[in-house]
Amino acid sequence: MDPYLIYLLVVNALAFLLLTIDYHVCMRTGREELIDHRILSVFALIGGGIGMLVAFLVWDRRVNKNNVAWRLIAIIGIVAWVLVTLCVYGVIKLDVASLVVPLDLGDLAPLGVYLLVANLVTLALFIYDKLRAEQGRVDKRIPEVVLLGLSLVGGAVGGVVGMYLVRHKTRKWYFSWGLPVMIVLQVALLLYLRLGGIL
Repeated sequence: MDPYLIYLLVVNALAFLLLTIDYHVCMRTGREELIDHRILSVFALIGGGIGMLVAFLVWDRRVNKNNVAWRLIAIIGIVAWVLVTLCVYGVIKLDVASLVVPLDLGDLAPLGVYLLVANLVTLALFIYDKLRAEQGRVDKRIPEVVLLGLSLVGGAVGGVVGMYLVRHKTRKWYFSWGLPVMIVLQVALLLYLRLGGIL
């Protein structure tokens, strides 16, 4: 069997197992966490994002403020490792020479419009949510999963601008470092698509 595939299977099985143990022990004892969640999040970075996400879907389907960051980390890990896997198996061949090929701006216009709209919507929702928070209107707040989700699908720059413009969500680690990480990942994805000859 392929060593790369074995590696991914083992890492995902371990991630699933550790999250399962952590969940069940915490449910029985009432503890916040058994295994440091920073350690668990490393599994997404080393290829275990699918195992993490499956564990969440099996044991804890409710997305809330306490677990939204871990789902986001798992999704980011899955996306990163799908891109790696596409290269490993030759589906995408990265070519540095494609960086010097001139860009066709006409072809990039839809992507530019999409990113502009995604960032403006994310910025507006951060501002709206801050105003609602200041008014004490819990019923009309934007769920964190929506703010993070919009940032993940292209609106991270708008999220960072909104976060620091109105000082909203800056104390939550998964916003304060998560959104800049998303920007880096989005730039890396664009570079990957360019190197792969897709852009």
